[in-house]
Amino acid sequence: MTHFRNRFLFGILALATSGCLGEPTLEDRWTRLDILQPETPATVDSTGLVLRGSITYRRVLTGDVIAEVLYSESIGYDAVDLSSRAGKLDLLKDVRLVLANSISLGGASIPVTGWDHLIQGLELEIPFTPPPENAAGGLFLVLYFGDAEEEEAPNGEKIVHFRAAPFEEAEILPGGAELHAAAPAGAPR
Repeated sequence: MTHFRNRFLFGILALATSGCLGEPTLEDRWTRLDILQPETPATVDSTGLVLRGSITYRRVLTGDVIAEVLYSESIGYDAVDLSSRAGKLDLLKDVRLVLANSISLGGASIPVTGWDHLIQGLELEIPFTPPPENAAGGLFLVLYFGDAEEEEAPNGEKIVHFRAAPFEEAEILPGGAELHAAAPAGAPR
């Protein structure tokens, strides 16, 4: 009987150490930023919006959570998938593409510090300049981790520069959403 019990325990140990129980998903290993509201596709009908989201930490992390409204002439809605259905690595690549090929119409940031398994709710009010009328391309909302550096312009105005963290190196998954201009009241959508 002892021989059978030893073989059984050895088998369980072998299964547990061989990875058969599965590796945690990317979302369970990397810090993740999620846009909870507005959900995609969101409608923009003013010069500001309130973003509700969350950050799920996977390690100790200090910096800024940044939300930006970005406009790109060269990237349309069919070129990227920023929906919650997108795979997290695909979403990361598409957010990086939008960040590199767009102009910021406005943004907001909040300083954060978190530790493994902490889930922190986020609410950011984002004022922005509307995109050009009848503009080609896409309007996007991105939520990412990085640094927000404030400087004072010669006229006394405060200017904030946003810099994204290196997503893969820092193991951070950003969030994103498409924004669409609202149709005038009574117009077909």
